[in-house]
Amino acid sequence: MKKVIFAVALSISLNVFAEQNTIDNITLAANNMQVENLTELAAHTSGYDQAFAHYKLGAAYLVQQNFAKLTQHLTLSADILNQQLKHNPKDVESMILLAQVLGLHSGFAPEKAKEFGPKTYELLNKAGQLAPKNPRLKLVHGIIKYHTPAAYGGNKQVAVAMFNQAINNYPDDVHSGYHWGYDEAYIWRGLAKVEQGDTKGALLDFNQAVEINPNSNWAKGLIAQNEQNISSL
Repeated sequence: MKKVIFAVALSISLNVFAEQNTIDNITLAANNMQVENLTELAAHTSGYDQAFAHYKLGAAYLVQQNFAKLTQHLTLSADILNQQLKHNPKDVESMILLAQVLGLHSGFAPEKAKEFGPKTYELLNKAGQLAPKNPRLKLVHGIIKYHTPAAYGGNKQVAVAMFNQAINNYPDDVHSGYHWGYDEAYIWRGLAKVEQGDTKGALLDFNQAVEINPNSNWAKGLIAQNEQNISSL
């Protein structure tokens, strides 16, 4: 009986299942670069939610080019997710988020790529076996493919195909409890279109991102920037 009680308590303390309301609050704070709110959310959540808050804090500090804080929060996020996976090796959502955290860390610290690269692809491959239609899997895998040099397995055409798959799969994910990244899939596909010279197509994607997430300041900034580029032609 004591073992059963302990197992239940452990499950609760790890917060294996994300709460959508918390995920939404973290995303909203990140969209508005509200570092204080994100810090508060990271302090008062646990498990996946806490790891997600630290990941978003890391991304915010990347924008501010505060690499010490970036490293701190990505490390905290990775530690939490590794703990989640230690207790539940088939936790697909933790695999995907950890892959994103390690991929971001490798992006600004190339010396980490040799250590984190194989681990990232191992996580993505395992998650793909367990949940091949997970839209966050396609989004994160696409982002990593987009940024990885071709010599190391990167492929922007494959990345765009993955963003397309993510966009197709997100509508069925609304009630998953982990629903984040739908607008980002359109943003990343739009960025790929900009690179290909398809500014009008990119604007359609950026506007769709705002339709999904009216608080996406990233998408709004890209719309303003690319509308200006068109008007200057």
